[in-house]
Amino acid sequence: MKKISLLKVLFINLLFIFVFAQAQMFKNPNRSSAAPSFNPVPRQRLQQRLLQTATTTNSATATLNFATTNYPIVNLECMKNAILNREEALKSARETQFNKVNQAYEERKNSLLNAWTIQNLQDRQKAIKDSWLKFKTTVNQAKEEYRKKRVEIWQNFINERKKCKALPTGEDPNNDILNL
Repeated sequence: MKKISLLKVLFINLLFIFVFAQAQMFKNPNRSSAAPSFNPVPRQRLQQRLLQTATTTNSATATLNFATTNYPIVNLECMKNAILNREEALKSARETQFNKVNQAYEERKNSLLNAWTIQNLQDRQKAIKDSWLKFKTTVNQAKEEYRKKRVEIWQNFINERKKCKALPTGEDPNNDILNL
């Protein structure tokens, strides 16, 4: 029961403080330097510029008529070939990365097995450490090579798309990334 009455008193005190603060704030609004002031000048300048451009241009030419706009005619076969080339190149680049990583695993396995045939403790630990370091370096190189190749493939696709007179396709080059 005491907890409930204490909560009521606390709530009433907080409410009083809030109301008092609100009253002080609205008592003299010019005194508060924390409140941002509204400056209508930028809006007025923008409206003036819009009015100037509206009066200087003919409203018939200002509206865009999609039926009469001459867009370049897209060579569909060219675009299909560009997409086919891009997808095959991306697949090939990913397969190359996978092959390099698989080869790194195989090399790591063999070098670790060889390291565990060494009798001397320090030499064995050095061989194990070198095996893991070489593996990490090889995998990171494979990732970096794939990243560079992927960027190159997408840039080639963009150039081919432009040759086909196609507008941007809306495809996001980042969507083909797998975090492997």
